[in-house]
Amino acid sequence: EDRNSSPRLMTLAGVNPKPMWTHAMGNVLVTMGIQGGTVAGASTVSSAVRYRLDGDSCRVWGQLTLTAKDPAMSGAIRLTGLPYTSNASAGLCGVGTVSRADLVTPTGGRTQVGIDIQSSSTSIRLMQFGGGQVTSAVLATDIEEGAILYFDITYLL
Repeated sequence: EDRNSSPRLMTLAGVNPKPMWTHAMGNVLVTMGIQGGTVAGASTVSSAVRYRLDGDSCRVWGQLTLTAKDPAMSGAIRLTGLPYTSNASAGLCGVGTVSRADLVTPTGGRTQVGIDIQSSSTSIRLMQFGGGQVTSAVLATDIEEGAILYFDITYLL
């Protein structure tokens, strides 16, 4: 019999491999927000965010739109409402990408926007970097009403 034409799944030594992760849960909607770290602000956010839990990590991705920004919002920007608290024993539990950041203006010569999650946290930090400058938080003064963020991050639980 030609192995390449066989309709059966061929496995090494006839043993079916175990799934890499247990307790997988896929593509569940979660409502998130955009807040300031010093004064949260009563801003309105449109959220189209999903998460997937895989063993000891959680992937969160989607779009957040700051439809109405509270003028009282201040401090470092946080994307709030993660479905699970990040790991307490790791200092940095995850880093991610921002593929779109409309109406978010990096300052001090920085050129890019990214995200990370610290230990024991239920929020994502919005960070600015690049241009040969030290990384720093995106502040409430750096984001405008109508801002759109597309992001993707995986973090440890």
